Amino acid sequence: MKVSTVGYPSRPTGGGRLPPKGEFTLLSNEIATPKLDGHRVLYCCHTQQFYNRHCKLYSYMDDSIKYDIQQLLKPIVNVDWVDMEYIHHGVNKGKFAIIDVTESGIRYRNYHERRQLYSPYFPTCTINSADMLMSNHERNLEALKGAKNFSKLGLEFKDRVESKPFDGPYQGYIFPVACTTEAVRSMWQTMISTWIPPLRRSEGIWEGVVVKDASAQYKLMRRQSQNMDMETKYRFK
Repeated sequence: MKVSTVGYPSRPTGGGRLPPKGEFTLLSNEIATPKLDGHRVLYCCHTQQFYNRHCKLYSYMDDSIKYDIQQLLKPIVNVDWVDMEYIHHGVNKGKFAIIDVTESGIRYRNYHERRQLYSPYFPTCTINSADMLMSNHERNLEALKGAKNFSKLGLEFKDRVESKPFDGPYQGYIFPVACTTEAVRSMWQTMISTWIPPLRRSEGIWEGVVVKDASAQYKLMRRQSQNMDMETKYRFK
């Protein structure tokens, strides 16, 4: 079995704050997801090793947490790398949200098709609280009620897990996906109401939104500069 070499994940270019209404439009090939204030971590499905965004072994994760996350990711097949945002401190320590995956083989998949490779196994994280990666499923369902208002605007989310592979103390999530300009603004306004200024950043987890080209194939690159044209991030500060 050939194991693909670790490379650089996508690095969003900075877009400042989200432009005011009338000056920002989500294109038909684009989607937006929340920007999580965590550590960028790459997980190799073949070796079960964790790496940071500089292609070095990740060192801010206890062995017990590594084991739990490895079990959570086991059901994902036909994938080489899982690109995630990992929370390494605070009430959400040990939890993560999947950003994207790189696929095995030569088949081309867009973002929505790649998302189907892992989304059946994880609930959608909530965006209307500073403590929104919740381990208790009932609390997560309650918090998701606010997100249901976005469904008519083009926001993809789900409130149930089709198959939970491992019942450990840590949990993985998928991001809600905004597919229209109005949904991006709703997502932004919901999260900014929970935002905590930088001096108290350890108490909050959301930073803004990331807009990406959903039609593009995702690969890890040999140079960081080669993976900076796929995404744009808009931050609260």
